Amino acid sequence: PDDPEIAEFRKQFKGRPNATRSPKVLIGDTLGSSTYWHGDLLNTWANNWMKLHTKGEANFMTTNMEDNGTLTALHRMAGTGLVDTERILVLRTASNFSAPPPGEEAVWSTTAEYPADSIPAKESAYLVANTVLEALLKNWDQYGPNTPKP
Repeated sequence: PDDPEIAEFRKQFKGRPNATRSPKVLIGDTLGSSTYWHGDLLNTWANNWMKLHTKGEANFMTTNMEDNGTLTALHRMAGTGLVDTERILVLRTASNFSAPPPGEEAVWSTTAEYPADSIPAKESAYLVANTVLEALLKNWDQYGPNTPKP
């Protein structure tokens, strides 16, 4: 869901079409690190890094930090046979952009408040996750033995 406060916040990202459009569900790739990073220079690096390591197939969408720890733990558990790493779905909502609005320094993001207290992002996470979960459960005869494809 969109929110008037978020719509107003997006206006300052003029010239960045992906930052100014209304919220929507996208399928893409996320790049994580153990260090918070932000800004145009590192955003360009992230795009290039993902293209290099996927032979141009990655579609860079978001940055993350916490998913690294979660995925590391799940990959370790795979060694016990308790987790199938081909069946991991990472669902993220965007709490902030990976580059500041035009005219702002990268540090701007460290003090910018999240509009609408990030409530629409939380609502979106529930709506999307619930839709995916219901589809998996309803069609378990199909998805149980076969890994769903994006």
